[in-house]
Amino acid sequence: VNCNANGSQVSILISKVNGRPDHKVYFYDVEMDTVTHFDFFTGRPSSGVLQSEESEKQKFQETECSGRRPVSHFWDQSEPRLFVCETVPVSSESSSNGYLEMVDVSVVTLFCTQEHGLLLQDYFPKPSGLQALLALDVPYYYFSCKPGESDPCSSSPSDESQPTRGAPANLPHMVSRRALRDFVGLENCEKATRDAMLNFSFYLTIGDMDEAFKSIKLIKSKAVWENMARMCVKTRRLDVAQVCLGNMGNARASKAVKGAEAEPEPEAQVAMLAIQLGMLEDAEKLYKSCQRYDLLNTFYQASGQWQQALETAETHDRIHLRTSYYSYARYLESMGDKTLALAYYEKSDTHRVEVPRMLQDDSSSLEIYVNKMKDKNIYKWWAQYLESQSNMEEALQHYELAQDFLSLVRVHCYMGDIHQASEIANNTGDRAA
Repeated sequence: VNCNANGSQVSILISKVNGRPDHKVYFYDVEMDTVTHFDFFTGRPSSGVLQSEESEKQKFQETECSGRRPVSHFWDQSEPRLFVCETVPVSSESSSNGYLEMVDVSVVTLFCTQEHGLLLQDYFPKPSGLQALLALDVPYYYFSCKPGESDPCSSSPSDESQPTRGAPANLPHMVSRRALRDFVGLENCEKATRDAMLNFSFYLTIGDMDEAFKSIKLIKSKAVWENMARMCVKTRRLDVAQVCLGNMGNARASKAVKGAEAEPEPEAQVAMLAIQLGMLEDAEKLYKSCQRYDLLNTFYQASGQWQQALETAETHDRIHLRTSYYSYARYLESMGDKTLALAYYEKSDTHRVEVPRMLQDDSSSLEIYVNKMKDKNIYKWWAQYLESQSNMEEALQHYELAQDFLSLVRVHCYMGDIHQASEIANNTGDRAA
């Protein structure tokens, strides 16, 4: 049993008669004398605001949070609406700390109010290296660290003070802190900004955009607007994101997001926003969730993840397989790896043009490649190159290997050997010759 900051709400975890833990966390409203609950097995609250236009977001959240049960819960130290708990899969029977280190633990944050019920605010997997959630005090979650492991979070309470004289150096951190999603980069903001961000997040969650923008209309900081744009990736509100990008002065990102609205899938549109904000992991998940493997392939290529791009093309996006091979070959060529680039030009079936172009400054390697491939088109290209270098004898040999009788006749005529040219034309029956 835990109580919120002003004593108006009490949260309760219970066990069933058979000793198994319940999937729900219960909330008792002291003033209204009512009980509500959030069921982590279904991912739904007993009551709350659900707007029809947000049904897709609701389904996504239910999928992410369902099939779990709560194991610990805390209220924010100063914000009475903010509640957080740790959840594990329902198949996990034990709740001991040692066992929780080995299972999939998620941290779920809720808004709890009389007017709007229970609202899912955020959810994320517990970072590795952390043992258990200890407390919530905006703008930080506080976790205990696993013994013997380094602090996985960049920010820790011990960073705020220097070690005292004579204290042993490199003491392991026992407690680590992680910024809430809405406060990444704003950890040191003043109370007014912190309250405005919380109100913006709350009104954004319930879909009240008028109140959301009223709460932050006086904020001028670009860092705050960028943080709110990041929130829009989680809440999938592109309309709000456009306002945030405008206040950031990021015209390029705004144009890219506007262009992505032509995509039929909402996830693909939000993924472009995530890319513009540098949230690459979120973009990857969004593309996978809507099965837009063509866009995922393009995303991998643009971010330099070529192996993932090729795997995606080979398994899910075969219509762009040759294009992906070609793009990778161009990348390898730009990096100076001509040997591997040659192999991928061949896979993309563009080697007849691209390999001679790539090797034109290395005539010996190009000649070896031409004789190795025994391809008529490549023989013809090499013959034309030799002709341009006035090496007519070898040019004639390669025109003959390419069976380009018109070029044979043309070169013989140029060299004054009309008899040989006439003989080739008569023997081959080539009309062009």
